[in-house]
Amino acid sequence: MNNYDFHLLHGQLSFENNKFREAKSYFLNSIKLLDNPLGHFYLGKVYETEKNLPLAKAHYQVAARTDAGFSEKAAFRYAELDFDENPMRYVQITPFTKDTSGIWYRIRSKAPMKLGRLKINVFAERKLVETFYLESITPQEVVDHQAKL
Repeated sequence: MNNYDFHLLHGQLSFENNKFREAKSYFLNSIKLLDNPLGHFYLGKVYETEKNLPLAKAHYQVAARTDAGFSEKAAFRYAELDFDENPMRYVQITPFTKDTSGIWYRIRSKAPMKLGRLKINVFAERKLVETFYLESITPQEVVDHQAKL
C-alpha cells in the first residue's frame, strides 16, 4: 500500500466513524501526495458536514471531472448543492412560436437529477406576466408550455 492509499483508507474509516476532523486531515494528506478524485469526493462530503458548501462544491466538481466510478455521484451532489444559487445552469427556457397559437416556452433540463416543483416566472419588458409551476422534469427532458399572456 502506498502512502496516499494509506491516507485514503484511514480517511474513509474515520469518515464512516463520524470522525470528520480526522478524516479531513487524512483526505487532505492523500491529495497532497497524489491529486486523486476519491480524496476530493470525500473532502466534499466532509465539508458538507461542516456546512462549508463552497469548498464541498469545489471538491465535488474536481471529483466529477474524472471517469472514476463515483464521478456521477460527485456531479449529482454538486448539482444538488449548486441548484438554488444557479438554477439557470440546470434549466434552459426558450420562447418560441407554434403556428398561430401564440407564444410557447420550451423548458429543457440540463440537470443530472430529476427536478421537482419548479416555479417559473415569465417576464416581458421587465414586468412579471405569468408564473407557472412545473411539477417535475427529468434529466434531458424537454417540456413545452403555452404562455397565458
